[in-house]
Amino acid sequence: MIDRRIVGHAAAASVAAAAVFAAILPWVVLYHQETTGSGGFYTAMARHPGTFTTGPEGFRILTPWLVSLLPGSIEHGFMAVTILCLALSAGLLFVLVALLMGIRNAWWGVALFAVSGPVVGGLRDPFLVDPLGYVFVLSALILLYFRRWFALALVMGAAVFEKESTLVVLLPAAIVAATDRPRQLLRFAPVLLLPVAGFIAIHMTPLIWEHRGHHSWIEDIPGMWRYQRDEVGLYRAPLQAVLYSLGPMWAIAFLGLRRAHPFLRLCTPFVPLMVASCIAAADWPRIIGWCFPIVIALVLAAPLTQAARAVLAGAVFVDAAVSQALATSAGKEAFLLLVFVLGAASPWLLGERAELGVVRKLRGLR
Repeated sequence: MIDRRIVGHAAAASVAAAAVFAAILPWVVLYHQETTGSGGFYTAMARHPGTFTTGPEGFRILTPWLVSLLPGSIEHGFMAVTILCLALSAGLLFVLVALLMGIRNAWWGVALFAVSGPVVGGLRDPFLVDPLGYVFVLSALILLYFRRWFALALVMGAAVFEKESTLVVLLPAAIVAATDRPRQLLRFAPVLLLPVAGFIAIHMTPLIWEHRGHHSWIEDIPGMWRYQRDEVGLYRAPLQAVLYSLGPMWAIAFLGLRRAHPFLRLCTPFVPLMVASCIAAADWPRIIGWCFPIVIALVLAAPLTQAARAVLAGAVFVDAAVSQALATSAGKEAFLLLVFVLGAASPWLLGERAELGVVRKLRGLR
């Protein structure tokens, strides 16, 4: 059972996040995303739930169909779902971090999440399905922590209809089951079978889509490679993926590995598998941004002072939020790299000795 204090704080975090996100979204939303890119397919699915659009977007039915059930316009429906799901993700992240390392760290987790690429990108383009996907991933990780295998199977079985990226949770689930007592492997079986059955049902049978288009992620790989090479640039694509997603948190996460909770270490394979999925994806910053539950928890396991965490949060905000509003240029990239380095160096620039010195100076002024 989850401690009542954790539940209360998590609820407060969700409410606060919802208020902040609702206030910010109208100022940052890119309305043209409703009709372009993946957002255009999802909004078309919301307007015509019975019509298949194209793969792979056409198989991600939960968010568009949920929006189609809401009163009001499709545009406002997507915005409402995005705000609520990002806020719920903040609360679930709070629960996960609090279980692993306490309530105080959990509030820092929410703060780092709020300034990261997944939130900034979600508010700028609220016509995507990722926010509800985050809810599934975080719920799955919490259920995995408690070894609630049946509930985890149900969540994963539903998550596959939201986005196939959620299936990455199956890897840490398998690792946790394998490292526990042998009988846990039997309990893991439905966790694997339900999402696989759901994936087959929507992708390969007429149960949900009688008329559906063909889609192959393997066939996507050459086209995505050409896109990254010709449109983004082979050096710029990974650079932007790191900076625009979680910024300097990527570097500091390595510091937390040794101190991390054993459960968190078992879940870290989630990160390389999600990064590897970029081979068949165009929007690399958004894809690797899905790693935020693991990366943020690892950051909070690192030996950082409060000042270092504050500087890190500021650096993440500049790299993930401010940067995307600026035109691409060599100067912009140099500036963002400098911010990245400052954020990554915060454990040393603002370590315990530096923080203690500041405290002494402040006491001397009294």
